[in-house]
Amino acid sequence: MHRSVGIALIDQALLSLFNLGLNLVLISLAAPVEFGRFIFASAVVLLMTSLQNALVATPLAALIPGRTSEQQAATATTIISADVALRWGAAVVTPLLCLLTDHDIRFLGAAACVAFTSLARETARALALAHERTIECLRLDAGAVAASILAIAALWWVVPPATAALGGIAIGNGLALLLLVRTRIAHYLPVIEALRTYRSKFWADTQWSLIGAGTTELQYRSYVFALELFRDAISLATVQAGRLLLGPLPLVVGAWGRVARPAMARHLATGSARNMIQLTAQGMAYVLIVAACYCLVLYLLWPIVEARFFNGRYSDVGRMTTAWAIYMVMVISHMVLSVPLQASMRLKELAQVTMATAVLSCILMAGLTTNVPVIYAVYALIATEFVALVWILVLVIRLARHAGTPTLQPTAPAL
Repeated sequence: MHRSVGIALIDQALLSLFNLGLNLVLISLAAPVEFGRFIFASAVVLLMTSLQNALVATPLAALIPGRTSEQQAATATTIISADVALRWGAAVVTPLLCLLTDHDIRFLGAAACVAFTSLARETARALALAHERTIECLRLDAGAVAASILAIAALWWVVPPATAALGGIAIGNGLALLLLVRTRIAHYLPVIEALRTYRSKFWADTQWSLIGAGTTELQYRSYVFALELFRDAISLATVQAGRLLLGPLPLVVGAWGRVARPAMARHLATGSARNMIQLTAQGMAYVLIVAACYCLVLYLLWPIVEARFFNGRYSDVGRMTTAWAIYMVMVISHMVLSVPLQASMRLKELAQVTMATAVLSCILMAGLTTNVPVIYAVYALIATEFVALVWILVLVIRLARHAGTPTLQPTAPAL
């Protein structure tokens, strides 16, 4: 477990550094409107990835560990075959949503390609992690990052910066998928058959995971769409500039969660609920220590960072970053507490939390239609996340007292 977490952390650190570096390059070298367009497209792709995680990664992580090889093969074949339809759907929906920020056909094409290849890479990672092969994820992500850097550098001279960044990532993903994936399914089912089988076996439970993921994204990213609709791409860039340096924190928790979730599911399958709670407590201590150290280093280096990268082009970025730091500490605590609930398949309860807080987030974001400063968007997110954090803590305390077995099991067809 410790070795897997260590490899996952290295993997996530690599991805975090790449994302941070790319955003800093865009802030330093591109116009704020280009940075805003890239952020909007990235938010849409992250939305699609989150929905895919609910439908693909969560059942893979819960149903493959501890099962027989025949059960593992049948589960993986159905889920990953159905995922093909999801990838193509994302490739269509993403550029349609990106019409809100730009109509350039090159930008829209790059957005479609990055959506498809990003979801394909996430599928490969989810399957490898379900088999607890973290080193394969590291190899895949390292290859994708290296290829993406080269592709972005080449495209930078021929297309606008936002398009170059998106297109380069798509090329890097594609090359890594072709050359570095080792854990695969033996064959794919026809899409219609795969969707029908998925519906009969998994949909009764994963629909709650999907609702939870969708409303979570609405809660977390409502500010992106609200700022684009009610203000403009430059306002979005201003708010996102403050979040930029805090971005690695949720990714670190994601690395822990991808390793911890299958381990917790395995403990539950063998009746060791106490070990699951122990992992949660260790994870919470770990992420809070990392967050405290990270924020301290950022505070000490802030004069250098502000002068080197922002250079007066993003107003009030210091206060914006402080507000985002408060929000991010709450978010990572929420993320850690969600993992045991996911592993025990308390998906309906998680969905109820996110549905309520997503509605609250949308209501608060409507305040951007007035003359409030753009930092209001971050304050609204903090208020919403506080409600979610208290609610999720109550659920975990109940789980610790009455931990049972997971509810997600393949069921008989219910058509």
